[in-house]
Amino acid sequence: MVLVVNLKDPMYTEFIFKPKKPLVVENNNLSEGYNWQVGFIKMGKTLSRISKPGETIAVVPVGAIGYFSNINVLDMVGILNSDIAREPFVEKYIKNWRPGHNKGDGYYILAHKPKYIQLVDYLTTTPQSVPGPQGLFFKSVIEIWNSPEFHTEYEFYPIKLEKGIYYNLYRRKS
Repeated sequence: MVLVVNLKDPMYTEFIFKPKKPLVVENNNLSEGYNWQVGFIKMGKTLSRISKPGETIAVVPVGAIGYFSNINVLDMVGILNSDIAREPFVEKYIKNWRPGHNKGDGYYILAHKPKYIQLVDYLTTTPQSVPGPQGLFFKSVIEIWNSPEFHTEYEFYPIKLEKGIYYNLYRRKS
């Protein structure tokens, strides 16, 4: 349950019940009602189930995914990665307000050869192999997606979590 305060009339409050499960994204059209936290937890728990000790995933949303996955996490935007964090800002990636998410280095990520790469950061109703517009805000995602090395060395690896819910990953080919 979430308490929402009406700022126009501070004396008025209302309770809104949020769904306990993520609202999946249809046809890569992200709605405002998507429950990010639940989605990230499901992703992390799925990685914990499918991964082996020592494997690594490259992701933008490192928080809940890293916590629940028990897998090594390679941070694609530099919040937890000092090599990427020390890079200079590139003007075209700082036009949108996303504090802490404006840096990246897709070539650095690929050089570390993670087992999994996540380019779609939400759950979908059908397998989604192409990053949506929200993913293409991030420098690392764009550089990885445009890299011939990525398309040669990785395969699309969608995981069906439950009825009508897919977690979309790329997996390094054997």
